[in-house]
Amino acid sequence: MRPLCVVVFAWVNIVAVWCDQYASETHRRRQERSSPQSRRVRSTAQDSVLMESTSYTDANVARDREIELRRQAKMFKTSSILSSLLQDYDSRLRPQFGGEPVEVRVTIHVDSLGPISETDMSFRVDFAFRQYWYDKRLEFADQSNESITLSHEFLEKIWLPDTYFPESLSANKHSVMVPNILLRLSPDGGVLYSCRVTVVSKCPMNLKYFPLDTQSCSLLIEDGYTAKDLKLSWKQEVDEQGQPKEAVQVAESIELSQFEFISDDIITQAFELKFSTGNFSDLQVTFKFERTLLYFVLQSYVPATLIVKLSWVSFWVDPRSIPARASLAITTVLTMITLMGTVNSQLPKVSNIKALDVYFGMCFFYVFGALIEFSAVCYLDKNRQKSNARKKEAEKAAKETQEAEQNRLKVLKEVDGLAMPSNLNNNEDILTHRSSLYSTGLGMNGVGSDQQQPLLNNNCSQIGSMGLLPRSLNRTMSGTPSTASTAPTPGNVSRGAFNRQSTFDEATPKKSNSGSPPSSPSCWSNFDVLKIDNYSRVMFPSTFLVLNLLYWGAYTNIMNTVTHADAEQEDHSF
Repeated sequence: MRPLCVVVFAWVNIVAVWCDQYASETHRRRQERSSPQSRRVRSTAQDSVLMESTSYTDANVARDREIELRRQAKMFKTSSILSSLLQDYDSRLRPQFGGEPVEVRVTIHVDSLGPISETDMSFRVDFAFRQYWYDKRLEFADQSNESITLSHEFLEKIWLPDTYFPESLSANKHSVMVPNILLRLSPDGGVLYSCRVTVVSKCPMNLKYFPLDTQSCSLLIEDGYTAKDLKLSWKQEVDEQGQPKEAVQVAESIELSQFEFISDDIITQAFELKFSTGNFSDLQVTFKFERTLLYFVLQSYVPATLIVKLSWVSFWVDPRSIPARASLAITTVLTMITLMGTVNSQLPKVSNIKALDVYFGMCFFYVFGALIEFSAVCYLDKNRQKSNARKKEAEKAAKETQEAEQNRLKVLKEVDGLAMPSNLNNNEDILTHRSSLYSTGLGMNGVGSDQQQPLLNNNCSQIGSMGLLPRSLNRTMSGTPSTASTAPTPGNVSRGAFNRQSTFDEATPKKSNSGSPPSSPSCWSNFDVLKIDNYSRVMFPSTFLVLNLLYWGAYTNIMNTVTHADAEQEDHSF
């Protein structure tokens, strides 16, 4: 217990010593801060910082003041220069008036192209039109050799080229919010005049290969001065790397709906045109556009092909289902006509046969061919049915005639059975025996006629009343007064034999003259019209596929040939 108390007491003494040292150090610092010497040191440091900040502010103010004075001096100098330039300047006269023609160099930066209209045969282009020329009257001395950029109001005070676009349908300069114009003067008298222009110009198109075509649209620039006073030319510029730049620059973001712009085939030309009023300097830039085929494939080629294939469905429909096949064939024909009219309504009325017209004509031929095939099948099937009906009627008539002949022969056997031997069995023996009787004068009035005549008369009258004997035999059996009361004589016997022979001839089978003879079987009776549909199922698709291959192959080859020919023509023109 005692050692623990000693340790605690020692720790308390140490803490007390530390507290005394901290209190004495704090008191000393307070005395140093409150002394006059320390105050002087602190105030000196603050004054130095303040002086530095004040000197920095004064330097900025002085620099800004110097910049402002220079700006005012430059503005005064520029105003003086412009006033001196315009003092004796006559904007009605061109530069170098009375001497060499002034050369106006032109550059164009195209901001947008399109749309391109096939109906109006025109195209729209929005571009920055820049013109450079020298006017010695606008030279000024400037040590800095800096150009002066002016507002559009200064344009009214100097001479400007009278350039225009002769083939334009409409043209305008942009003036929102102020006229979009840049005017710059150089100390050597150079003038840069740039303005933003939108032009709708003519674009004659050859739609012979539409929609597989490539079109060239030109923008023509001309000046109102003759070539003796002004000459237009394309300005050749150099980029930062020292490489020559084209006079016509096109923005990379140009996209067209139905065309693809070929940026590598921009053609610039400078030439003179002769008119009755003189020669005029002209510039021309030609843009090439290749038509994108995907739109027309989806909107024209695929629907036409599907319509043709839809017409082939009728080949699998029963020919006797006339309403179904007729409605399908007529619907496909009308749909094809509507599609052709819709596409052609968006194109100019030209006499050229376009590539699309060739394909539409081919499709319409197949659709109309399906309709003709259906009509042929119906016609041949109807003839086949008629032929079969006539064949059945002929067979029925022949059967009835054969039955009637058999009945007549049977009656004749019964009638003549009493006068004939019993050993005559077939028809040929009967006919031979009957002929021998007639030749000898025997018959109905011959030997044994007294016993046989009453029975024969009764049988014949009964059979004649049934309509199984000829009319002559009926009249003989009915008995006329002259024949009934006349006694048999040798003459009567001979006449009776003649009448008997004629009666037998009438009773024998003959071809009827009143009705047409049974016709021979028609060629359509054995013809199967379903074979036409079977052949059509193969021939229509196969020939359509072959024609498609020929169509696309031929036009692809033609377009490649035309492209090469145009390239060679352009090389020769240069």
